[in-house]
Amino acid sequence: MSSTTVIMDYVASLLNDTQKSIFTYTVQLPYFNMAQRELEEELELNNVPVTNEVAEVITLPVGVTILNASSTPPIPPDLVIPRTLYERISGTNFTFLEMKQVEFLPVNQVPTAYLHFWSWISREIRFPSVSATSTLDIKIQYLKTIYADVIDPPTTDTPYGKPGIPFLTYRTAALCAEFIGENASRAQDLNNNAGLALARALGIATKGKQAITTRRRPFMASWRARRILW
Repeated sequence: MSSTTVIMDYVASLLNDTQKSIFTYTVQLPYFNMAQRELEEELELNNVPVTNEVAEVITLPVGVTILNASSTPPIPPDLVIPRTLYERISGTNFTFLEMKQVEFLPVNQVPTAYLHFWSWISREIRFPSVSATSTLDIKIQYLKTIYADVIDPPTTDTPYGKPGIPFLTYRTAALCAEFIGENASRAQDLNNNAGLALARALGIATKGKQAITTRRRPFMASWRARRILW
């Protein structure tokens, strides 16, 4: 049995429909995907390690000043936001040098062997319009998307991990109770449990990062209101 169907079976039980006569897999599916996206956003916002990735080295030819989903070469398909970029002259064993992220790229820059700067604009990694004089190897550390929308629950076995399953269960059940069953009080109770489950999941992730020096975001009870629109 897939992890997705296990969660959906729990959801049906929470909604007093263990046989899934009303809350079938098909009925639950859109709400499950909504809950999954919320979980992914929370993991990303809290920089949980499972969302971190390092891309294979990208070779950037002379003259290329933009990397996006359709460029040659393209950005990684699972990239959400780039964190850090490094560069070195391609074909060498030079040390990778960290590039500087800026909001706006410098103008009238003198061409050199390196690019030095990069910016994240309109889902594109942009470099100075005056390209480097040499082909470069670019290494990208980035925040990645970790879940794809579920299309067929019985065949989808996504590794949510034990901390993620309770949140997905309670949040999916809450959405189903609110928008299918139109039971506001049941939805509120389930949302309260979802918030507690999320707090535990983030707490477990934080414990795993205790040896890493970083600035952590505190958990807020009003988790449903914390969203980034972009």
